[in-house]
Amino acid sequence: MDGKKILIDEEFQHLLPMLDEETYELLTANLLEHGCRDALVLWKGHNILIDGHNRFSICNANSIPFKTVEKHFDSREEVLLWIINNQFSRRNMTPIQLSHFRGVSYRATKQIVSNLAGRNQHRGDVMEVDVQNDHQPQDEPTSTAGRLSKKFKVSQMTIRRDAKIADAIDAIGEVSSEAKKMILQGEVAISKKELQEVAALPKGEVKKIAQAIVEGTWEGGVLADVKTEERPASSGSASVPAETTERPLLRELRMLTDGFYDQLQQYKIAADQTRLKAALQAYINDLQELHGQI
Repeated sequence: MDGKKILIDEEFQHLLPMLDEETYELLTANLLEHGCRDALVLWKGHNILIDGHNRFSICNANSIPFKTVEKHFDSREEVLLWIINNQFSRRNMTPIQLSHFRGVSYRATKQIVSNLAGRNQHRGDVMEVDVQNDHQPQDEPTSTAGRLSKKFKVSQMTIRRDAKIADAIDAIGEVSSEAKKMILQGEVAISKKELQEVAALPKGEVKKIAQAIVEGTWEGGVLADVKTEERPASSGSASVPAETTERPLLRELRMLTDGFYDQLQQYKIAADQTRLKAALQAYINDLQELHGQI
């Protein structure tokens, strides 16, 4: 296929982790020496590239021939899930990228289930099994968060929290694709806790944050400034008690622990060692993510 006819979708492109300079140079050298042996993958009927962005860029820049294959998808959500599943098994990702992947998976899966349920007038939980192409026993989780928590080995609460993080990153991307790319590539220090708060901000404030990220003036604390403006001045001490910022983390830790003990009791009674091990791994993963927010 003529490379000029291939389209690049920014959402799909920015979903993929970028290669560092050294890896990109090694890939370039390999393509120059051996040619492009792996076909680029396109969304059939749309000519949109969904896998092979780096190879496509290098081949175009160096006039290296390449082949393409096409895959059929009924919606953007299905493409997003395919990209995530395809990338998840072959790359090491930062915590922010992992959260974004899980959050996008949650949103996309819920949308697909909703669409199928609307067309077929079935319950979403029933249709979701077909969407995932994963026929599981009746006692397996059937909610979107439940199934993804099992797949990614984190708690359902983490999956739902990641959906907020993905919302925030994508909201920033709507006003600045560069700021979104910088967040996903780890080029700016913005915590998951801050991103969760960004998800609830009006577009004007999101734009300010995106601008600060691109200009290199982001130092955190923008959200605190927004809240300070909304809060009436106090006649007492101007400092905010430490417990004000600690409470959300303590509450999340308690919720994580309570949820784990509920699973522990359930699986202990069932003497199901496999599920006990999975629940423990999810709990450990959640604690590590929570630790990263402090």
